[in-house]
Amino acid sequence: MGMPLGRAKNSEGELYDRAVTPEFRSWLHERYPALQVGRKAEAYRRILQYVLFSSFLDEDTGFQVLPATTVARLVGRAPGSGGFSAWSELMVFSERVLDLRVNPHDKGQARTIDPALSEELRTRLLEELSARRKRRCGEGLVYFVSGAKVTRNSVETAQREYRHYLDDLVEHPRADHPALPLLNLLNHNRGDSLRAIVNRNWDAMMAYADSLPIDTPEQFQQRLYAERCLNAIAEHGVVMRYADSPKTDRIFALGINLNTLPRELRKLALRGTVALDLAAAQLAIVSLLYGCSRLGGFLASGRSFWTEMLTYLGLGDEHKPILKDTIYAITFGMRTENFQTLLAQGVIKKGKRIIRMCSGEGIGSKLAGKFFRHPLVADLVEGRQRAIAKVYGQGYAEDAWQVKHPLEGGRHHVPSLLARVAQSYEVRIMLAMVPIIERNSGVQIVSFIHDGVYLHFTRERDNETLLRKIKTVVSEEAASLGIPTQFDP
Repeated sequence: MGMPLGRAKNSEGELYDRAVTPEFRSWLHERYPALQVGRKAEAYRRILQYVLFSSFLDEDTGFQVLPATTVARLVGRAPGSGGFSAWSELMVFSERVLDLRVNPHDKGQARTIDPALSEELRTRLLEELSARRKRRCGEGLVYFVSGAKVTRNSVETAQREYRHYLDDLVEHPRADHPALPLLNLLNHNRGDSLRAIVNRNWDAMMAYADSLPIDTPEQFQQRLYAERCLNAIAEHGVVMRYADSPKTDRIFALGINLNTLPRELRKLALRGTVALDLAAAQLAIVSLLYGCSRLGGFLASGRSFWTEMLTYLGLGDEHKPILKDTIYAITFGMRTENFQTLLAQGVIKKGKRIIRMCSGEGIGSKLAGKFFRHPLVADLVEGRQRAIAKVYGQGYAEDAWQVKHPLEGGRHHVPSLLARVAQSYEVRIMLAMVPIIERNSGVQIVSFIHDGVYLHFTRERDNETLLRKIKTVVSEEAASLGIPTQFDP
């Protein structure tokens, strides 16, 4: 199966030769003759494999991400080599195999695609993914690109190579990264406990995936994403490796991993562990940074911001995701007319091009207007305007460690700088628990996602004591910074 063709990023790791049923592969070859004939047949199989199985989605739009560097590796070219054009390669593929409906993109952004999957192909793909994830040892399967038979030995070899590949990526983290102690703690964990936990819960995960509805286009996309993630985990094994980024103090799990699963599936996978999440972390942080005293006072009272908003608008819990999307858009400086459109319509378009899509449908202009008149939301909007003006005026922003980050570019770069600063406070608060976990072999972090963590306790007698200590040090760190948050009870 060989090494992957490109660096895993978030959910991008689907550049291996993937295992599929022979029937599905044969059906595709009959449907798309270009996959078998001609000098570019293998490259076309690689591209189609990525299109069908990749769960690497753009966070703003939900479209599949297909960067030029990935296209180059899929067609066997070195990124940046002379005469190579990712656009041309994708246009030819769209003409000869499957229309990728390549979306326009701005300079500096990764290209996204919205493949035109026929109803028949959508049905066959979902059936294939459902069948494939139930064969974790690869029995009766073949590799998508090469057609070679999958064996137990090839599966074990591929999983070992994938682990080594990720180990190489995280071997040399940035020496001055503030989260280095956390990175070392996470990446030096062998993962045996995590694999045992997931294996114990695998059947429940499969049953839940089988129960996901596909009655609407949105439900189908949600099911397809879940199936793609589960298949990748079934094939690569349960592996968690974390890396830093030059643009944020946050750390990220690489490749296809438990953190990429939809929330309910991830909770099932980690059933039996203890989940801790900072309460309204980003809101609490910006209430301090933006000087939002009304918002900060509300959060300090222990009341739920989301319950307050849903009750005020007369909406159910199903609308919580779009309210969250809107609040975070406000928090990090999206233009006023855009976040109002986002909440009202659930989508922002530039001409025919989708540039931002929410989780769920919009709530309509009338309720959106009411939302922005709530005193807490008004406090946030006014505070962010002050923060933008301050950073733009002084030309820098200061993070949780008093490091000054210069504003590079015009006013439109301020939001990304504000996000970086807010994330630095989030990291600083979460780092408070690291010394306790380093000193106690009875607790392990099995999953870490920004402001949330799953803990596995190996000695039951120590559970309550260690958990209380972890909650206490995190609360004390947040309080020392003046940030009204703590781990949810």
